[in-house]
Amino acid sequence: MKTEVKFFLSWAHDDEPLKRDLLGRLRPRFKILRNYNVSWWEDSVITPGEEWEPEILTRLGESDYIVQLLSPSYLTSDFVRAHEVPGVGDAPNKPTLPLMLESVPLRADYELLGIEKRQIYRMPRSDHRGHYAYGDLTSPAQKNRFAREFVERVVDRLSDRGGYR
Repeated sequence: MKTEVKFFLSWAHDDEPLKRDLLGRLRPRFKILRNYNVSWWEDSVITPGEEWEPEILTRLGESDYIVQLLSPSYLTSDFVRAHEVPGVGDAPNKPTLPLMLESVPLRADYELLGIEKRQIYRMPRSDHRGHYAYGDLTSPAQKNRFAREFVERVVDRLSDRGGYR
């Protein structure tokens, strides 16, 4: 029997093209997991006429994990800052899975909302001199590797095997 896991996707609308490309690579990989049935929710499924803020807050409360797609736009979004980052605003205290969608310097000079205290998934460079954000990658092979390795780290976390915490 598969364990049900609900992900709330926290992202900035300015990042729509990158988000769509990344999710196109992540969803099939999560779908073929043997031990987990992963479901995603994101605000772009809200239909016209629905009250978006209560729906977002309800889904956020129902989630098991918040998948944070980090970017400069994400870190400056008023709604994200107020509702979707645990420890900031009124966000519920949920486990997070931060992923570097677009490069953000992890330095004290920048306001990173406390997210920098958590392990953020970035793909290691093959020359071992730093990491890539998803948006830094140009080839489909690199993007597929990023998605595959992120899923592997998340499965490690879900399985309590260390690694991605």
